[in-house]
Amino acid sequence: MPKRMFECSDCGHVWRVTRGQPSPDVCPECESENIHHAQEQKQKGRDKRQSRRRGWNGDREWSDE
Repeated sequence: MPKRMFECSDCGHVWRVTRGQPSPDVCPECESENIHHAQEQKQKGRDKRQSRRRGWNGDREWSDE
């Protein structure tokens, strides 16, 4: 099930909320109202596949990076 990530600007706590659930009003750790959507750190889908591909190194050769 897809999830959304939130982060508290006051204490730095990051947590996930399942899509379809209401957005949180306060941080579950410190109860601050200063929260926002957090950026996902992992790559997904096409970006992940492209990072595993062999790349062109510009010298007319393919590298296996």
